Amino acid sequence: MRLNQWHKNGFIFIPLLFAGDLFHPKIIIKCIVAFIAFCLASSSVYIFNDLSDVEFDKKHPEKKNRPLASGKISTEIAVFLVIVLSIIALLIGTFCFYKVAWVIAFYIILNLFYSLYLKNIVILDIFCIALGFILRVVAGTFISTVPPSHWIVIMTLALALLLGAGKRRSDLLNLEHSVKSHRKVLSLYSLTTLDQMIVILAAMIIITFSLYTVSDYAIKRFNTDALVYTVPFVIYGLFRYIYIINDKGGTADPAKIILSDLQMFICVVFWLAACVMIIYGIVAKILPTGNPYKI
Repeated sequence: MRLNQWHKNGFIFIPLLFAGDLFHPKIIIKCIVAFIAFCLASSSVYIFNDLSDVEFDKKHPEKKNRPLASGKISTEIAVFLVIVLSIIALLIGTFCFYKVAWVIAFYIILNLFYSLYLKNIVILDIFCIALGFILRVVAGTFISTVPPSHWIVIMTLALALLLGAGKRRSDLLNLEHSVKSHRKVLSLYSLTTLDQMIVILAAMIIITFSLYTVSDYAIKRFNTDALVYTVPFVIYGLFRYIYIINDKGGTADPAKIILSDLQMFICVVFWLAACVMIIYGIVAKILPTGNPYKI
């Protein structure tokens, strides 16, 4: 079921923050329902992925303890769970909003192809992972009162690709001496290539988010240009992430980093708090905005 991976479905709430719907009870409830549907759908595809990877997982130092790899759950039960969880996820998605159900269906199909074929194609495997995050965000935009903008799609893509490259880097380091026996695609990557990808994507996130905060779209949407004050948190968070996975040799899992690294935790909390206070007009009277007399 991979309950420890359900936090990734939290991306579905991101559109609510920037749409100004974070305190709308009906929208929040719908988003929670969609979150549950995505949790079930992701559990379904995780089980299917474990089915296709069972022989490789048996040789992995950590994955060998998974239910399928360790023999605690039979193949028949796993297949049954894949089908049942997928159906329930689609039904819940339909109850929430029919477009959400279509997104979930596409998410499941994408991950089935990923598990069978696409995960073995270098670079494309990371794009498939990133697309999964974009689909979560798209589902969130269908629930919110604002349609998806090109800004949120680009930023989500860049962030998801960064996390995917970081995950591949972590896998490559952990399985350095037995890469080929675990996952074929890992042998096609190098630390140098992945490090370059991470730097490029981090720069892309910083530039895109910075341009977004000063764009006419954001200023008119939030009736303020103060969102630019949140950029330093984004820069610091990305620098801290790169530092942790490179110099500290830490995990590439963002959730584990946020919970285990105090500086990263404080940075994320401050960024979220700043976004909420600015977007929802809490600091409109504190910070000067829209001043025509600027240097």
